[in-house]
Amino acid sequence: MRAVTLLLSLFLSVAALAQFTPRPAHAYPFGPTSTTPVEIHFPTDCFSDRQTVTRVGPVIKVHVLDPQCQVTLPIELMQVVRVPELLPPGEYRIEVTLGDFDGIHAAGDFVVRNGGPKPFEVHPFAVPRFGGGLQVRLYGDQIRCETADCSDVTLRVDGTVVRPLKQARDGAIWFTAPPHAKGLVDVTVQREDFVEISPAALYYYEEAHISVFERVLFPVLFSTGGAQGSQWVSEATLLNPRPWFVENFNTVSRFVCLSYPCGERMSPGQTYVYQHGFPRGAVLLVPRPEAPDFAFGLRVRDTSRQAEGLGTQVPVVRESDMFHGTTISLLDVPVDPRYRIKVRVYALDPLLHPTQYVTLTIRSTTTVRHTFQFQLTRGTADEPYYAEIDLPAGAANERVNIYVRPPVDATGWAFATVTNNETQQVTIVTPNGQGGEPFPFPAGGVQ
Repeated sequence: MRAVTLLLSLFLSVAALAQFTPRPAHAYPFGPTSTTPVEIHFPTDCFSDRQTVTRVGPVIKVHVLDPQCQVTLPIELMQVVRVPELLPPGEYRIEVTLGDFDGIHAAGDFVVRNGGPKPFEVHPFAVPRFGGGLQVRLYGDQIRCETADCSDVTLRVDGTVVRPLKQARDGAIWFTAPPHAKGLVDVTVQREDFVEISPAALYYYEEAHISVFERVLFPVLFSTGGAQGSQWVSEATLLNPRPWFVENFNTVSRFVCLSYPCGERMSPGQTYVYQHGFPRGAVLLVPRPEAPDFAFGLRVRDTSRQAEGLGTQVPVVRESDMFHGTTISLLDVPVDPRYRIKVRVYALDPLLHPTQYVTLTIRSTTTVRHTFQFQLTRGTADEPYYAEIDLPAGAANERVNIYVRPPVDATGWAFATVTNNETQQVTIVTPNGQGGEPFPFPAGGVQ
């Protein structure tokens, strides 16, 4: 009886602590719009298949009914609920409560962008809170200045008149983004009685919110020596093909910057090249409306053997092309002793726990040869969670399939490099499809 009392006391203490430190909840997909159904993901060790989900203004309230909490051996997993309505553009707060327990069990914030029709386009979408002298481009078929100085047009950012305006030869209107408090703002254009409003056209940011910025993974950015005198260098190329500036949250450059902007701002039509500083990969944060327009390239080459080839292309992976909550498949990987094989695994926030493990399974056809478990770690905020493993050599000409299982509900990616021990030529093996490990049918097929 005393042991039960102690366990109950411990559980109540943990529950009381949780009231003051809510677990992190998040929306999925990570960058929802007003036309996107939204799920709420939150960690818990109190489970139930009954919840209510209601919206009270900007607050999404999730209440778990009749939660069954594990006292003796809590195992925290991710629970998912669907918001029953499409959300209009705005900033939202998630609040998760459990049964009769007081306080907030899990909480988080997210932004819903306008996915509906717009009377005119405004770029870039993301603007630093202090403005930063960023030039913004506004374009619409019905939006034109009749005077040289655009004095016949009144432009307002969240009700504040912005001057001066300048019209380009293609009819676009340019203005300097004024400072503003964090959040979504409308942009209004007026000429005499003609008024057009683009709702939630700009987002003023202070921090790197994943619902505003898409993560783009550059798996390797390094310059280093290797076997047999090889000198490896990676070269990343970024192109902004559009006629407007884009304000990324960060940069994948390691150069010291003395004045803002420090590589975050990408000019119209410009190409940028980066080479090193992130051997464990780098994550570029690009405003979601502009991210699909960007073009990327990444090549790794051995500069000591330039006459033999120009290198090997490595994918630059957009968040939308990563794997969420599923096993990653790397098929037909050579493990011949003439080659050395390294598997690199990446994951992005949010993770269920700061310390997370990845399981890697090697199969020859359907037979499991090896299973490994290794830990993901992270360096700076500009880097992904990362792990790597050198695979043991197999038999001559042997090939295997590799299955990488990231942590629960994680968003991740993986690839393998196969390097010839003599020539140093590198082959890249990347995932394709939705992933997943083969179903364990019995020998001889379905029975």
